[in-house]
Amino acid sequence: MYSVVGTDGLLYGPVELATLEEWCREGRVVASTILINPISQQELRADEVPELASHLPASQPTPSAGFYQVPSTVTKSRMLAALLAVLFGFLGADRLYAGRYPGAVVMILLSGAAYFFVGFGGLILVLINMFEALYVLSGSLRDGNNVPLV
Repeated sequence: MYSVVGTDGLLYGPVELATLEEWCREGRVVASTILINPISQQELRADEVPELASHLPASQPTPSAGFYQVPSTVTKSRMLAALLAVLFGFLGADRLYAGRYPGAVVMILLSGAAYFFVGFGGLILVLINMFEALYVLSGSLRDGNNVPLV
């Protein structure tokens, strides 16, 4: 039995060796994972435990200490978002495209309220489209991962 020191610094376990073998196959335990023997309190790397060696992947990149690499994200087009804002800004289409779903829902609700409760619904919807397009073109709109549109 071993306890596992997670990448978050928390201690998990103790767990049976069969569970650790399964975690190795799932990629949850890698060669550099720190294991603690709960009886002797000895710290070992996972690749130092003979029973786990055959279950660990052959090679794995180890992240640098104190460094977290943000997963790459797909960039969104500012011009496409602006076009969507001009044509369908009142429906929040530009925000849907950018991955800003709560903002899109707010835009839909505001547009519906303007259309049904205000006599100048069409004019208000056109103004909303213009402001949405200016908002996008100014570079203020970011995608759902808080990355600027390009």
